[in-house]
Amino acid sequence: MSAAHRRTPPPPLCRRAGCTRRVRQEAQDAAVQALLQALQLKDPYTRAHSERVGALAALIAAELGGSGPGTAAVRLGGLLHDVGKLAVPADVLCKDGPLTDDERRLVQAHPADGDGVLRAIPVLAEARAAVLHHHERLDGTGYPGGLGGARIPEAARIVAVADAFDAMTTTRSYSRARPAPAALAELRRCAGSQFDPAMVEALERALAAVRWRTPDAAPCGETAVAEGPLLAPPLLPPLAGAGAHGATWAWLDAGAKGKEVG
Repeated sequence: MSAAHRRTPPPPLCRRAGCTRRVRQEAQDAAVQALLQALQLKDPYTRAHSERVGALAALIAAELGGSGPGTAAVRLGGLLHDVGKLAVPADVLCKDGPLTDDERRLVQAHPADGDGVLRAIPVLAEARAAVLHHHERLDGTGYPGGLGGARIPEAARIVAVADAFDAMTTTRSYSRARPAPAALAELRRCAGSQFDPAMVEALERALAAVRWRTPDAAPCGETAVAEGPLLAPPLLPPLAGAGAHGATWAWLDAGAKGKEVG
């Protein structure tokens, strides 16, 4: 090394707010991409589903406007809501029949497992509430915390609706896709007990305003669905400064795999 090079000081560390935000955003994007790639290797359906849920959740959050949580944070929660399924064996994740009690416990652990993953990644902290609580129900009978009503974080209530809509409108190993109008009708039927009616209404308004195309998804474990969100927003935008019902559809991995449960 020449004397001139030895005398050259390193460039000063940028501590301006803009630099800090950019570095944080780059770290967050890299972490999200790594986790989504891990999901891709585990099950391509889950990765593509996660990207669509992120896009749908962002639509709902944008429709709520100032009354809801930040769109970027909600999209992040949607993208990562199923990261805990990395801990679920593939033969359970893609099973085409009813789950056993032990298998159901494995699947129902995925919100807490996902929260455990994100707890170790500080730049993803804003997604934790949606990841941990997206299987709670408005009537308090969901999991893992049995939270109800306004005790469920708003981001989780948004992601729950986005998750259900995408699950119903794509083909899985245990169920065929429904048309979007039928999926919306089911969400309305379950509003007030399972889903927040305000989030269901916001999804309906948002879908009416965009050309949302449901995918021809391949079943669990097949690669044809790993094509990303059909509405193509940037992965993560830059950081900015009820009616009762009877049986509930078990499309959200509650354990009955496509059958109605009480």
